[in-house]
Amino acid sequence: MLQRDVADQLHIDRSTYSYYERGKTNPPLDILIKLADYFGVTTDYLLGRED
Repeated sequence: MLQRDVADQLHIDRSTYSYYERGKTNPPLDILIKLADYFGVTTDYLLGRED
């Protein structure tokens, strides 16, 4: 899986997604929800609140 593929699915720039991955910025709530849906996990999982 490439960053570009995920970014395209989220309709954001690849560099923006890269910042999320590296912890330089946090995604807004709407993108967080889309990320959870894309990866098939909960937002709590992405936020480190559950395993």
